[in-house]
Amino acid sequence: MNDLEKRLKISTKISYEELVELAYETQEKLEELKSETDVLDKKEVEYVTNSIKKINHEFGTNLSEELREHNKDLFEKRRENILTYAPQLIKLSEKNSQERLDIIDYFIKLNNSLISDISNFKEELSNNLVSGEIQNSNEDVICENCGSKNLANVDGIATCQSCGAKYPNMSLGKISVDEGLKEKEIRRLIELNREDPDSRHEPTTGILNDEEILKYTPKSIAASEIRFKRGEASVDDKWVHYEGILLILLIIVFGGGPIFGALAFSIFSIEIAVTILSLIIVLPILGMIYISYIK
Repeated sequence: MNDLEKRLKISTKISYEELVELAYETQEKLEELKSETDVLDKKEVEYVTNSIKKINHEFGTNLSEELREHNKDLFEKRRENILTYAPQLIKLSEKNSQERLDIIDYFIKLNNSLISDISNFKEELSNNLVSGEIQNSNEDVICENCGSKNLANVDGIATCQSCGAKYPNMSLGKISVDEGLKEKEIRRLIELNREDPDSRHEPTTGILNDEEILKYTPKSIAASEIRFKRGEASVDDKWVHYEGILLILLIIVFGGGPIFGALAFSIFSIEIAVTILSLIIVLPILGMIYISYIK
């Protein structure tokens, strides 16, 4: 058994730093697998899927008993999905297909979530992975809603990891994003932007602050939302923020227009029907113009 295989064994103990390193290494390999349009190396696929199993196991088993119990369903669902999709991806390695891309996309999203989780629970994981003892990082801070002491910074807001209560005015000075983790996230985004500068690359939640998101991934949805909140949104940012509303308006114009128009002509006179059809088309367009250029 080589060193890589040994590191991925469930029984092998690893440090917090090694877990972070493995998570980012796995993310890079997943991106490489996604970009491959031909046959995938089965050994590479097995290594990646085993890496995700290891990361998920280490995160799920090194939290407090309270957190494990509270998130039991989530951890179990992740484990089941990994066990289901890993062998499927290996079988699909010889031929590019949408199914193969969908599975890789799922693993990318899952690994991104794990990276975020590892960052949010840095101190607890660090203590447990190194010493085998779970310690609380903010014993003087207690959730008013459920009494838990497990609070962490999530998107810059103090958030209870047991019940989800948020405390925007609370400062968790002892809980901060691991600088090594932040550096790896910045390097990942720089590399993605270099390889594909025209696409949106979303930052991993809870690691970068607003200024860093705007600097290293300005085309992302996250950056658009930051500019929108600051009142600095471009037309593109507004389209991102109001995407759902704009989609409904487009459906009304291109989908509902012909249907309601035909119905109007069958019921009303030509003049009234033309007026109704004009309103159906013009009002949503005016709404889109208002949202994009005025609001």
